[in-house]
Amino acid sequence: MRRAYVRYLVAIAAMLPVAVFAATLKVGDQQLQMRGILEASGQLKDVPCPIEWFNCPAAQPLGEALNAGATDVGGLGDAPLIFAYSIGAKIRAVSATRSTPVDLAIALSVHASTCAASPSDLQGIPS
Repeated sequence: MRRAYVRYLVAIAAMLPVAVFAATLKVGDQQLQMRGILEASGQLKDVPCPIEWFNCPAAQPLGEALNAGATDVGGLGDAPLIFAYSIGAKIRAVSATRSTPVDLAIALSVHASTCAASPSDLQGIPS
């Protein structure tokens, strides 16, 4: 799942307009857990754009940051994503995974200004 998350981050970065790369890809992370895992595994070494990490204490503030455009991408669980949609958040779920054995769904959400509307928009990204 961690490798898939990096692929999705890279895919989202590749779809953003070239002008965005003058800045950095703003990634919201809950308690910086994903960042720590990705850095420790070395999977951030060849990411094609600079990443700025934003620490969110939980999914709800991360959903708010995505909706406000304060972050470009971040991972939300199933319930926080549904709650964000229910209040009219302008974010898109572009990927979902199913974790076992606890059967949790995890959605990769992006701000509505990106061009990824479905998982098929992420096809062709090497793992």
